[in-house]
Amino acid sequence: MNNVKVSIVPKKYWGNHYILDINESEPESDEDYNEDDYSCGYKILNTFAEYADLNDSIDLIATTEF
Repeated sequence: MNNVKVSIVPKKYWGNHYILDINESEPESDEDYNEDDYSCGYKILNTFAEYADLNDSIDLIATTEF
């Protein structure tokens, strides 16, 4: 198995980190979209803080660098 690194994001930074929809890429030529709705080229679903407010069960938010 490859090296696995788990990072704990302190609560004070939850508003600065996003959960992204990797199935929805940022449009290249659509002038009607709001670029603040995208991060790293993908649609922002919500911040970690928003996610935590909406979900009251233990969960794991995972990502992979690709």
